[in-house]
Amino acid sequence: MLRLFAVFIFLFVLKLNGYSQNYENHINSVEAVVEGINNSDYKVVKKSWGLIGKVLIRQKKLEQEYLPFTQKYGQVVIDTIIFTSKYSATAQLTTPAFASKRTFMQFIFNEKGKLQGMGFGYPTFVYRNTGELKNHKDDAHQIDSVVQKTIRSTGQYSFNGCILVSSGDSILYKKNVGYLNFQDSLALNDSSLFLLASCSKQFTALAIMQLQERGKLNCSDQVRKYLPNFPYPEITIEQLLTHTSGLPDYMALLKKHWDHSKFATNEDILTLFAEQKPELLFNSGDRWDYSNTGYVVLSSIIQKISNQTYGAFLKENIFMPLNMDQSIVYHRRIQKDSLSNYASGHVFSAQRNKFVLPDSLSRYDYVSFMDGITGDDGVSSSILDLQKWNDGLKQNAILSEESTKRMNTPYVLKNGKPTNYGYGVFLTQGDNIQDLEYHTGSWPGYSTLIMRMPDSDKTIIFLSNNAYYNMAALVDEIAAIVL
Repeated sequence: MLRLFAVFIFLFVLKLNGYSQNYENHINSVEAVVEGINNSDYKVVKKSWGLIGKVLIRQKKLEQEYLPFTQKYGQVVIDTIIFTSKYSATAQLTTPAFASKRTFMQFIFNEKGKLQGMGFGYPTFVYRNTGELKNHKDDAHQIDSVVQKTIRSTGQYSFNGCILVSSGDSILYKKNVGYLNFQDSLALNDSSLFLLASCSKQFTALAIMQLQERGKLNCSDQVRKYLPNFPYPEITIEQLLTHTSGLPDYMALLKKHWDHSKFATNEDILTLFAEQKPELLFNSGDRWDYSNTGYVVLSSIIQKISNQTYGAFLKENIFMPLNMDQSIVYHRRIQKDSLSNYASGHVFSAQRNKFVLPDSLSRYDYVSFMDGITGDDGVSSSILDLQKWNDGLKQNAILSEESTKRMNTPYVLKNGKPTNYGYGVFLTQGDNIQDLEYHTGSWPGYSTLIMRMPDSDKTIIFLSNNAYYNMAALVDEIAAIVL
């Protein structure tokens, strides 16, 4: 497979008309690849590859990978190229046929500047709004066929987790596949708890909006109003919510400056930023750059204003009002008590040829010392509880209609360009396509997704505790059935 995981941490962005000479060859390669894909000319696509890639990557493989995309969405145009380092870049692409469509492609280069890897790095969730009535009586059967086919075709790397698809107030399809813990072979069930990873961000965003409705803060406020030692006076709460603050990633700071034998907390991260004062990636509000750091800071604001822990605030103001009885902010490696129905995350060890707990592999040591951090992560929930969450959002049970609408409105940058993100939620909106509100989550051992389709009142919830690598493709197939 040529697919690569999305890289959300971008070090700098260069617009098409303002690139440094050092990246000219990389830009030419990206442009050639996109031109080749648009014209279904895979000889052109291969020209920019290094020798090994030219030999090993067959044109037929490229056609199988990219032709379905162009058939579905039409040609793409390069909007922005994002360089993560001299070895990697991400191209943001737009599709003229779908005004709000944004797709990302990853490009990996070798020392000589030749391509050695590429692929779509971001879920391509866009569905036409034809206005035609569709008979959905066989949807559950079709979804199950897709899930069973996926299980059969992926062998030992197969999906392990829970899926729920709802239509209106009814559950259309529900499936639990595999185990809570691979060592004990205990079966998953409807109430099994999964770490949501970045899907936790929507809970953080809603908590902030609740505080705004109660007059405790305003999203336009500067962060320093609540956290006086925060070293960036210009950053606002809204910029944290929308990933436009320019804050660098806290994980790099922890890996360099933190004692990995100790559990880090949000307060520790704020202290490190105050001490190290790393430079912002860009002027706040100028660009969009996915930021886990921003949501850690938001969690700290919630705790400061409420005088409660992040978990206690969510329990009192979200989980209990919505009867989300299983949901919890849980630090598995810190808290003494273990949860019997907790789905432990597993990663595949090629050396051992089996799935293992990430704690057993040194490259995942951060899952331990980052276990106490909240806001960007930390919420654990089940498919049934997440269905209650979605119902609560639709019914404005814990937040006003006005505030909910604001959360689901694309944020507009200072240059007037809209992003595809609101407050804690990715958005797909535009003419002749289905509106989507979703978030994905990824952490060693976990892949998660919550997708709402307000036009058709459908919801897809996907929770995997073996970090199922092809989540986007499976969800895409399910969505195509129910829409």
